[in-house]
Amino acid sequence: MSQENVEIVRRLFERWGRGDFSTAEAFDPRVEFARIGHEIDVVGITGEWHGIDALWGAAALWLREWDNMSLQAERFIEIEDRVLVLARARGVGKRSGAPLNHVEAEVFSFRAGRIVRWEAHWDPLEAMRSLGLED
Repeated sequence: MSQENVEIVRRLFERWGRGDFSTAEAFDPRVEFARIGHEIDVVGITGEWHGIDALWGAAALWLREWDNMSLQAERFIEIEDRVLVLARARGVGKRSGAPLNHVEAEVFSFRAGRIVRWEAHWDPLEAMRSLGLED
């Protein structure tokens, strides 16, 4: 695939970093969203959601668990029709007060220039393995 998909995801992260979440145009209306990782298995936090409204609902559930949450892209890797983003999540747990400073992996799958699946992996190695990048 072209570098176009990487640029779409790069712009998403730039906008999200500025607090602009009005980015629905990047997603297929029937987008699938999955948050993967037993380490974060808080009620309602892991699972799969279907459709743009469900995606944003799941994102809101995640954000409610944290104070001062940010997600900054550190590396973009293009793999055929997907883009892997290694991103640093920072925040403070609202319930525990524990600080979060963790690199996770975001995998965006594309069709016809729109994101059709977004997987948020707590474990970057697990994501890389699922993409055939690690043994």
